[in-house]
Amino acid sequence: MTAFTAVIASRRDDGDWRDLDLAVRSLRHYSTVPIVVAWQGPAAPDIPADLLVEQPDSCATFGAAYQFAAGLTDSPLLLVCNDDIVACPDSVDLLVTDYQVAADVGPVGFVAASANYARPSQQRLRPLERPKPARVVSPFFAVVERAALPERWPDCNWYSDDIMCVDMAAAGRTHWLSRAIVHHIGERSTGRDHGALDRDGRKWVLEHRPDLAGVVC
Repeated sequence: MTAFTAVIASRRDDGDWRDLDLAVRSLRHYSTVPIVVAWQGPAAPDIPADLLVEQPDSCATFGAAYQFAAGLTDSPLLLVCNDDIVACPDSVDLLVTDYQVAADVGPVGFVAASANYARPSQQRLRPLERPKPARVVSPFFAVVERAALPERWPDCNWYSDDIMCVDMAAAGRTHWLSRAIVHHIGERSTGRDHGALDRDGRKWVLEHRPDLAGVVC
């Protein structure tokens, strides 16, 4: 199978990198995947990543930050990883194996893990018996082909996942839920003001992707 690289975008205005450190160390402990981290904060994190690059000021949203992080490697396969996950011993192996299962079926979008904190379709404590197709997933821990990604990621926090999933599906790609499980704290870079995140996300969709208003939000 083609080699892949883990990409993480992390922002901590208070400089507290403990979540990120745990995420990177869990990947290090259970896999040999190269790890690229794009960070934003008062000082660089002291973590065992293979590449550590400060985000430019233009990376003000989740989508922009991950587009920048993905651009730091030329790997054709990416493990998109949030900065507040903790991998289990088999998380990476199951995700990669299930990606290959999905790729044998047809063109693939995201192949994503489930977690304890996730959208309802991905929230579980026990693994699925087998990978299964899904309409929309949140790629907090997901394998994706670089060729499947948009030239420009949605420049928003909430609803960026949904927009990319809808666009990939329109291009003939199927998303999958893997058997992989991770622990996910959730919304550590964006905060948990759900009212503001929802309001700002809907505003962005209406202004920039009105074709998807009522579809993704």
